[in-house]
Amino acid sequence: MWVFLLVYFAAFGGATILGSEESFDGKLQDGFDLLRSDPNAYETIEFRRKAHELQEGTYTDYEEPSKDVAKAMELYAESTRGHEGAFAEDVNNDVRVGIALFQGDMMLSKAQADEILEDMEVSMGRRKKRQAYRDHKYPATLWSDGINYAFWNASNPARRVFIKATEIWSEDTCLEFREDNSATDKVWVTDGAGCWSHVGRLGGTQFMSLGDGCGYIGLGLHELGHTIGLWHTQSRHDRDNFISLRWENLKYDWHDQFGKETESTNYNYNITYDYGTVMHYSAGSPRLSTNGQPYMIPHDNKFLPTLGSYILSFYEKLMVNLHYKCLDNCPKESFDMCGNGGFPHPRDCSKCVCPSGYGGRLCKRRPPGCGKELTATDEWQEFQDTVGQENYDRYAANDEFLFCNYWIKAPR
Repeated sequence: MWVFLLVYFAAFGGATILGSEESFDGKLQDGFDLLRSDPNAYETIEFRRKAHELQEGTYTDYEEPSKDVAKAMELYAESTRGHEGAFAEDVNNDVRVGIALFQGDMMLSKAQADEILEDMEVSMGRRKKRQAYRDHKYPATLWSDGINYAFWNASNPARRVFIKATEIWSEDTCLEFREDNSATDKVWVTDGAGCWSHVGRLGGTQFMSLGDGCGYIGLGLHELGHTIGLWHTQSRHDRDNFISLRWENLKYDWHDQFGKETESTNYNYNITYDYGTVMHYSAGSPRLSTNGQPYMIPHDNKFLPTLGSYILSFYEKLMVNLHYKCLDNCPKESFDMCGNGGFPHPRDCSKCVCPSGYGGRLCKRRPPGCGKELTATDEWQEFQDTVGQENYDRYAANDEFLFCNYWIKAPR
């Protein structure tokens, strides 16, 4: 029997919305003023107002947390205090656009906004969009001919983060990215207010913002994930089987931003829920919390610190490959050859894309690089290792990650 331990080290329109600065509408106005250069800003703002009205008063029944959960929330709050800021919800709240975007970082077209509102009304205000965008317009929402992009008033950090994110997304998928400002369908990457994107291919020109505070590779991966067609993991229809929402810890203006969908509208390709995805928000942003404590709690609270990630997960790679039919050209036997749940590489079916902790051509070896194989004994052992830099800042805008894989082998 093998136990695997993976350690990683980081890195626009012209409408007016009335309302005082302290009111919900006033906050929407503040956000709209910063987002108005996007053609869909007004539609998104109107959606937020209507969704907020639909959800008003829905989440008011709070149960006292168990002692274990209360302790876990307290420890999480202590461990993250002073280290927040590297997730989209943090950045966008700081620049006052998060409340004006769908779920804090998504711009919606009119068709998307209308469809989501209709779903919410039908399902008593508890239905959102799907993890991979596969509605009645699918596959028109796919970038079937590759994702074209161009830079428009983009800062050097925005360019760096975006380019690195395209390299990571394309490495284990069939997605192609090309810089082409003359393409009809393209993404304009801009240094706007906050970190946000549209979801899927809209047709024509659409924007992605990587502004001040968005200089993290994880944020670039997250926003590019939306452009590819992914929604947030925490809005999946089955999320209540894995996490609970502590609504009393979440600011009221954000309650409707954490709805979930129903099974009839959510298609996840039979892929399990994964806490550690780049498309999952953190357990709780201090900017959105009423008391500094987390508002998303895994049913097994040991996983509380693992919600959200700066690193693309194995299951996200698999979902995008299925969503874009990248694996259709690989023969059946190539699926059978991959060990430990891996799948054939869409660019070379003779090798496999491996789950975290596995490596080699067929996912049957320990990945190369940092780490080692250890053997367990009948007695407790203490293991220590030192990797990386001294005085390392895990919250700095790092481009590269060091992965250390330790295999712990049971004695024969």
